[in-house]
Amino acid sequence: MVATKRARRIFVLVLTLALTLAMYALVHADSSTADAAPAEAPAASEGASNTIDTTNKDGAITDDPQNGTAGNTVTTGSATDVTTGGATEVTTGGATEVTTGSAIRHSSGSGSSTRKQFVDVPKASYYYDAVYWALDKNITEGTDATHFSPMSGVKRADFVLFLYRHAGSPKVSGTMPFTDVPANAYYHDAVLWAYQKGITEGTSETTFSPLKTVTRAQAVTFLYRMAGEPEITAENSFSDVDEDAYYFEAVLWAIKNGITEGTSKTTFSPDNTCNRAQAITFIYRDLK
Repeated sequence: MVATKRARRIFVLVLTLALTLAMYALVHADSSTADAAPAEAPAASEGASNTIDTTNKDGAITDDPQNGTAGNTVTTGSATDVTTGGATEVTTGGATEVTTGSAIRHSSGSGSSTRKQFVDVPKASYYYDAVYWALDKNITEGTDATHFSPMSGVKRADFVLFLYRHAGSPKVSGTMPFTDVPANAYYHDAVLWAYQKGITEGTSETTFSPLKTVTRAQAVTFLYRMAGEPEITAENSFSDVDEDAYYFEAVLWAIKNGITEGTSKTTFSPDNTCNRAQAITFIYRDLK
């Protein structure tokens, strides 16, 4: 009888010990054998310059538009679906679909992409291809995240900036001859480069008038000078382009090379403001 009770106690103790060891093993299991969930990409803080690096994360990647403010960079690896909010630069690996918000630069690997879209650039417009070519080439960023403002006049500063960016934004040095171009202006290097390349002579010996809108005559003249002012033999069909005008050869060159067709069969409208759509189309037709 005593022996039976002792045996039962031993059995209970052994069973209790076995259960305790089993529970301990479950709680302290080696993490390498666990089915771990993928780490969440770090959120971008508002106003900061952050990098969301999801290189090793597969699946869907989302940069929250509320947090994806300007200055952020999103880099994806083999994600199949990438959506970014306000990131300024997006680099994808093998993504099959990419939708960017206000990204300025987007480089894709083997995937297709949906690039930044301007709501005021209709697909049927004559300047559609020119605008998105310029966007892809980092020649223009638009007037804000969703607008290009095609009908707005382009400033002289912005036109030479477009040309400067197309040239690769080379480093410049030397003295700025124009007193109305501050050293800290976003267009300073572009204007100095254009002056040194003989693309512009300014509106006087000491002024460039950067904030004035560029005229159609000035725009084609900048492009003509950038091309090296080649000799041109062509018939002038425009009644408003005098052969003594400084832009005479530039206009004929632009017509012959398909850069512009004029505002009608007999007018070029040299003194009219060159709007952003016209400006970027001239550059596209000349430099693409």
